[in-house]
Amino acid sequence: MHIINSFLETEKTRAGWRFWIVWVVLTYIGFFVGLTVSELLSSRLGYRLLSATISAVIIGFFTGLTQSVALSRHKISRLGWIAATTIGWTAGIMMAGLIIFNIFPYVLVNNLFYWILPSAFVAGFVVGIAQMFILWPLWRGKSIWWIPISTVGWGIQFPGIFPGLFLARWLKSNKQE
Repeated sequence: MHIINSFLETEKTRAGWRFWIVWVVLTYIGFFVGLTVSELLSSRLGYRLLSATISAVIIGFFTGLTQSVALSRHKISRLGWIAATTIGWTAGIMMAGLIIFNIFPYVLVNNLFYWILPSAFVAGFVVGIAQMFILWPLWRGKSIWWIPISTVGWGIQFPGIFPGLFLARWLKSNKQE
C-alpha cells in the first residue's frame, strides 16, 4: 500500500507520465465497468433509444467517477467531473440516437460503423463541452481545446490514451508556472 500511495503522491506533484498511466487505467476501468453494468440493466429493454440512454447514464457515471479519482488530486472538482461526464454522455448518446436512428431506422446498437463509431464522436463532442466547464477555472485559454480532444479521443476509441496525453501535459505545465 505504501508503494501505491508513494506513486500517487509523486504523480500529484509531477503530473507527467504517471498521471497519464493513472488516467488511462481509470478511464478504461470506469468505461468497461459502466458498459458491463449497463448491459446487465438495459439489455432487457426493447426500445433502442431508451436502452442506449440508460447505458449512457451508467457508462458516463462510472467513467466520470473513475476519472475524477485522478483529477481530484489536481484541484479539479470530483463531483463536477462526474456530473459533467454523466450529463455529457447521456445528452451525447441521446443526440446520436435521434440522428442515427432517424437516418438508419433498422440499425442495431452493436453495429460498429452505423452506431458505435458515429455515436462515440457525437458523445465525445458533447462530453467535451460539459467537461470543458469543469476544466475552465484551471485552464481558461486551453480548456476550449478539450472539446476536439474529447471528440477525437472517444471517436477513435482511445478515450483514455489521447485525452490523457493532453491532460498530463497541461497539468505538468501548470505545476511549472
